[in-house]
Amino acid sequence: GLFSLIKGRRLISYDLPGHGGRNETVSGYQIQDLADDLERLLDYCQIKSVSIVGVSIGGLVAQAFAAAHPERTNSVVLVNTVSVYPESFAANLTARAKLVQEEGLDSIIDATLNMWFTSEYLERDTETVQLVRSMLLTASPKGYAQACHALVSADLQSEASEITAPTTIICGSEDLTAFTDGARWLHQAIEGSQLHWIEGSKHGAALESQ
Repeated sequence: GLFSLIKGRRLISYDLPGHGGRNETVSGYQIQDLADDLERLLDYCQIKSVSIVGVSIGGLVAQAFAAAHPERTNSVVLVNTVSVYPESFAANLTARAKLVQEEGLDSIIDATLNMWFTSEYLERDTETVQLVRSMLLTASPKGYAQACHALVSADLQSEASEITAPTTIICGSEDLTAFTDGARWLHQAIEGSQLHWIEGSKHGAALESQ
């Protein structure tokens, strides 16, 4: 993980199973397992409460953690994420999991980058695009597939409605319908939440808008 100070705050970024320098799990996992993993990390770091920023799969982890541990959650930012995937998108995730295990992560690179970034941003071939490409290619195919399966089985609609911490929802205006509809649903489900759109951005809105 990455530990740093940003304007008086400590930033903690850590790898999910099968990503970065972390091994995949033996038998897979669910989103709740990842929320429990976050709890163990905070205990290890002796951190009582946090503000959680979760992007995509991280947004589901943030929802699960915030609902289960309101006393440890100061605030939540949910970026380009959902509480449950529509059936059509879930089918795509299942197919993607199968493909990467059969043909490797090279097989999904172009499609993933086109989902994350606008064509104009990709044409500039920025350092950020190269970083995302590298992160994808260094992930474990099995670990990537495990993440896809966890997303397919996730349904955090009841958890989202139980979040009491101040919540901000952010989504790229040009993201896939699953995420733009998901952002609107989260805004309605989480009392007092704020919804903000990053105009002209897709799934990687948090990166492209920097």
